[in-house]
Amino acid sequence: MKVIVVSHGSYARGLVDTAQMIAGEQEDLEAFGLEPEESVDTLREKIRESIEQTSEGEKSAQEVCKDLLKAAPETVKDVRELYKEVEE
Repeated sequence: MKVIVVSHGSYARGLVDTAQMIAGEQEDLEAFGLEPEESVDTLREKIRESIEQTSEGEKSAQEVCKDLLKAAPETVKDVRELYKEVEE
């Protein structure tokens, strides 16, 4: 199962790095952060590209973690919706 962590700034990367320090390298764990110089559309495209690289059988099996509800990273569009678009 692929796990995508989305946040403002580098928070998601820090969570993923910490998890991997404790549990070892995790292939299906990715972090995406909305940086001040980026648009929400840019972040959405990065996530979409990651989803497109996911093997076909795993596209429907994913978990998404976000730092704040109803904030900019969530407005990327629910990542589950991006998975549905890529599957079509």
